[in-house]
Amino acid sequence: MSVLVKKMVYDIGCLPPDPVVRHTIDFNGIIEFPLVTGKIENMITEDILKSGSFEVKTRPLKTTLLNTAGIMKNIIKVGSEGFYFLELPPNKVLDQVVVMPEDVIFDIYCNNRSLLYSFYSPEEDTISITAKVIDDDEGIKNELLANLGDIPLRQYYIKRSLASTKEGLVKERFIPDVMDVEKAAGYLGISKQTLYNWASNGKIKSRHAGRLLRFKKDDLNNFLNENPTVKKKSGRKRK
Repeated sequence: MSVLVKKMVYDIGCLPPDPVVRHTIDFNGIIEFPLVTGKIENMITEDILKSGSFEVKTRPLKTTLLNTAGIMKNIIKVGSEGFYFLELPPNKVLDQVVVMPEDVIFDIYCNNRSLLYSFYSPEEDTISITAKVIDDDEGIKNELLANLGDIPLRQYYIKRSLASTKEGLVKERFIPDVMDVEKAAGYLGISKQTLYNWASNGKIKSRHAGRLLRFKKDDLNNFLNENPTVKKKSGRKRK
């Protein structure tokens, strides 16, 4: 799979007081970028850079990666068919990410030093990102480096980094408070049979509406918060 790209913005984030260093690449046309797994070097190749004329501008920004409240708030003008890459400081990871607009493609990569997050805007000119930057206490970067081709693992960490219920604050308003088996299984990222098994042995709370099972969103959120290792296993197996 590939996407068409006109412009790329690549930020190298440093912890305050050091400013963010921004690299902007205008390709003077449209080039085709592969959406690949693993290390960022697998995506930005010499063939891509040689595929056409382009202009590169590098400059330190006047802003730092985090504001005084310790929150990252970025509004980046990439234009339609534009990519934004954010390279975090070593041993840092994004958490509680909120991305606007909703059609932005959010992905995660790594290099030998840091985690990198990519945001592709197919239509809108501007991408808005709000997130916390926290310590990589779990060794996410090292795990991704050791499993470059493990797509379910990468998708698990992407989903988990999103805000609130790990599906994003914007989408939260559209998730019902009470769900049937299909919706609850999709919300947890597991199969319906696994959900039936967990409900029958009391691992997760459920209620009956007649003969049908129902699940409260609050109970599902509590289950996710109390069982991170179970969630990790289910996230890695899902394809």
